[in-house]
Amino acid sequence: MKKFLIFNLFVLITSISLFHSQVPKFMKYSVSDSGASLYIPGEPKWEKSLSEDKSDVYTTEVNFNNVTYGAVVVKFASSLTNVEYVLESYLKHLNENFFLLTKISDIGKGHSLEKYPDAKGILEYGENANGKDYIIKAWGTTKMFAILYIRSTTEVNYNYQEMYFKGFRFP
Repeated sequence: MKKFLIFNLFVLITSISLFHSQVPKFMKYSVSDSGASLYIPGEPKWEKSLSEDKSDVYTTEVNFNNVTYGAVVVKFASSLTNVEYVLESYLKHLNENFFLLTKISDIGKGHSLEKYPDAKGILEYGENANGKDYIIKAWGTTKMFAILYIRSTTEVNYNYQEMYFKGFRFP
């Protein structure tokens, strides 16, 4: 009888924790009027601005269960030649002026995005002064960049990360 009660208590606690834990539902949303799209766990509100070189810059953040999924998408006014170099430079600029990272990993190069063989990808990890961890995956072509990031104080499920980072679609 005692084992039966312990088992029932375990089932009840597991059921309650599963019922109350939130699982993000990634849905496809357009990146404003850029022609690109991404899968993100909530409807993004896009802000559009113009860079110094007249490129369109789109930014958004969506918060889900104390995790921030953010994106900076740049549609270039003219084509690039050295995508990976410019992508690294842009990421460095964001790290210093937007993310404000105090600890940064080395950039992981050579990432690829299925269905977009021309896209170059880089990955970086960092932390800001407030102890928030950043995982940043950036994709670039000669016409557009997407810098996707996840910011959190707790570990984020790897499958959610992959769904988000591999869910960007170029036009």
